[in-house]
Amino acid sequence: MAQAKKTIAHNVEIVTPILSYTDGAYKQASSYDTASDFAKYVIEKNSGFGTDDFKLSDKVKEEIVQGYRMRYSARYPAKTYAVIGSEYFDIETIDPTQRDKVKEKVEVGVEVALSFTSNEYGKLANDRPQYHKLIGKWRYDTSTYCSNRFKDLEKAAREAISGGAKKKRTANLSFAETVDKTVTDLKTKLAKCVANKTDSSANQEKFNKALSAFLAVWKA
Repeated sequence: MAQAKKTIAHNVEIVTPILSYTDGAYKQASSYDTASDFAKYVIEKNSGFGTDDFKLSDKVKEEIVQGYRMRYSARYPAKTYAVIGSEYFDIETIDPTQRDKVKEKVEVGVEVALSFTSNEYGKLANDRPQYHKLIGKWRYDTSTYCSNRFKDLEKAAREAISGGAKKKRTANLSFAETVDKTVTDLKTKLAKCVANKTDSSANQEKFNKALSAFLAVWKA
């Protein structure tokens, strides 16, 4: 039987016990089915989810993210850190014969890292910079995990709506049509840049002259 946690080549860590190829395939399929079923549940409760520009209410999304946080916490439990000077070290990386000599230890995980308000977390940067760095790592990793799982959910919702059908490919434009589209796109981007003053290279006068010269030849 495979170990519950085992390090293999390329530093890939197995957390879920995999007994065989068949067992692994079954668990992979189960995971996919669960994602699909949950996406359908969210769609049923929030009509429009999985379509372009639809946004879940903050309350619903927070409940979903809370579930992701719980899963991340279960997969990556809190760790004990030895405090030596102003530095924090994973206790597991310290020589076992020296661990009992560590005078100060702290436990940090998802729950602790997310217990700080934004203001409290910000203050740590000045008061306890190394602790701020450690807490920040947990907060960032948790947030990234939750964000990726929510993207997976949105993808599953889109697949549920489309029935798994791929989007139809748009017909290839002729060169002349591509030129027209490119000109339109350039005009749109130039207008935005000029209005927002975000790009000093967006020169309306030079563009108009260049476009007139181009079209004079192209349309001749």
